[in-house]
Amino acid sequence: MPEAPLTPDRRRVTVDPDSVEPPARSSFVELGLVSCFSFLRGASDAVSLVETAYELGYDAIGIADVNSMAGVVRIHAEARALKLRPVIGCRIETVEGLTFLAYPQDRAAYGRLCALISAGRMGTLDGEWQDKGVCEISLAMLAARGEGVHLVLVPPRDLEERFTIAVESNVVALGGEGAQAPALLERTGTLDKLLPDLAAHLPGLGHIAACYLHVGDDVARIAQLDALARGAGLSLLATNDVLYHAWADDSSGERVDNNYLKLFIELEALIENALKADLHDKHSKMRGWTPPPKGYAEELQPDEKPNNTKR
Repeated sequence: MPEAPLTPDRRRVTVDPDSVEPPARSSFVELGLVSCFSFLRGASDAVSLVETAYELGYDAIGIADVNSMAGVVRIHAEARALKLRPVIGCRIETVEGLTFLAYPQDRAAYGRLCALISAGRMGTLDGEWQDKGVCEISLAMLAARGEGVHLVLVPPRDLEERFTIAVESNVVALGGEGAQAPALLERTGTLDKLLPDLAAHLPGLGHIAACYLHVGDDVARIAQLDALARGAGLSLLATNDVLYHAWADDSSGERVDNNYLKLFIELEALIENALKADLHDKHSKMRGWTPPPKGYAEELQPDEKPNNTKR
């Protein structure tokens, strides 16, 4: 029996570009996608992700592999083949346990983001050679190379989870021109306690990601995230934790509905303004969810209306 090649031919979108109509501007596009280049996490290649995005009517697609730019070339090429706009970025996971979607706004910022990832993969925080496959990026490293990079904080599933970050001391050192820089102090707390420090430390931080987890308390959780965002001068950005291009069933075998127009109807009155995070003008032409017109819920059929109380 013949052996399979060690390097299979690369999959590509097989379509005549002249036959493809560019999608109309959509009210929601997926940001934070992970591809198969996020090993042990993402399961779909660029072709499957882009084809699904086109079928759903998206006009853009945002790639964000974990501490890596490995998937951006294929996403860019396949998205262009279907006349989608690729939003190039990555997902930064820091040693403090925090996660950010990072999207550079220009070539210089793209270079700084790549340099940040390279630094985390080449050396440890102690200056030693890094182990293969490990990437250590601290908040201080992200802040130092974050100019021109738009950051979206991905909150933990458990909002009571505690983190420890380093913040500058507010004690002013006495002395002349040779006075030392402010000392760094460790601060431990939940996200609501640390968010003001994060917003001050990371100038590119503008949004908190809001995602349905389908665990029964999504409305309350997103409302809590909205309050946290407003208190820190940020806004919400609707996202989806996409690991695979196809539909998935939950643990009970029931199909999970990720139609965000329906899922976010319940929050229309509560966080109507916060979810208007249209980044087309504000942040490198990124986009979040835009609320549907008034009365949209009444136009849905009974089986289409959102119902999350059973989870």
